[in-house]
Amino acid sequence: MIRLHTSGDVPDADFKKILSQLYSSLKRQVFVQELSHKELVFIYGNDKLKKIYTFSLPAGHSCPGAEACLSKAGRYGNGLVDGPKCEFRCFAASEEARLTEVRLIRWHNMDKLKSCLTTAEIVNLIQRSLPRDAETIRIHVSGDYYNRNYFQAWIEVARLNPGIVFYSYTKSIPLLVDLKKTFPTNFRVTASFGGRWDNLIIPNNLFYSKVVKDAVEAAALGLEVDDDDSHAIAGDSSFALIIHATQPPGSEMAKAWTAIIMAKRNEPKAPKRQMNRSEKTVLQWIAQIYRMVARLQAAGGTILPQDLIVLNDLQVGWGVPSALIGAEA
Repeated sequence: MIRLHTSGDVPDADFKKILSQLYSSLKRQVFVQELSHKELVFIYGNDKLKKIYTFSLPAGHSCPGAEACLSKAGRYGNGLVDGPKCEFRCFAASEEARLTEVRLIRWHNMDKLKSCLTTAEIVNLIQRSLPRDAETIRIHVSGDYYNRNYFQAWIEVARLNPGIVFYSYTKSIPLLVDLKKTFPTNFRVTASFGGRWDNLIIPNNLFYSKVVKDAVEAAALGLEVDDDDSHAIAGDSSFALIIHATQPPGSEMAKAWTAIIMAKRNEPKAPKRQMNRSEKTVLQWIAQIYRMVARLQAAGGTILPQDLIVLNDLQVGWGVPSALIGAEA
């Protein structure tokens, strides 16, 4: 049993729950505070795009051409809204509604870019932020080229970095048509169907992608399915992308997504590897908490009042030694 200063005797399990909640709160505060000191944030790899750096902006909020895919997550975590003509929900908007840190990073990137007054400033900001070991960068897993200056900035960044392949999808078709002759060879842009300017894609002979329900629909359209961005990075013919996120309730795409999920559930699965994770002791939780406190203070942050109450309770009631601040978890 552990005695807290104000709580009396608390069972170990309940005490660990209190410590876990405190740690999570401090970790989030550290993330926000450290993020505020960063330039643009690039992410290295994900389940689909291994060994590729990605850069993103808030879904929908930075997509002037979006229409059939238009969805937006609230900046402050206040829900997800589909556009009036939404036919298939943007997976990135769903991601932002579900994952706070993802949403915070994308808005951080947007705020940094919008603080630039000229194309040259945007170029300098991106140049300072580029990962130095990057070989391939996907611009906009989420987001789009929201104006001409921003589009031109990325073209110039590609020209300044010929050893990196830059690629992206866009529904800003008028800008693509106007600027494509200025692209360096390491800058590849795929026109994405489902936007306000779809009517410009075929007449301008643009390399394009189209979101479909399944491989059957893709075959009917005469399009190969790209499931790893290889077509977008180095392909020479237009292609299809199969939906890969929760869709608007009751829509045809929602029915197709349900069918995809059910098919995956019925696939034979390899046995999961058992992970032997020992439960953290109270001492380990406290060590991690004080390491987060140190990081938050180093980043110039201030502990939330409700968290400070628990921290004071630990110090006064349990006699937490200051040496725990640097202890190993």
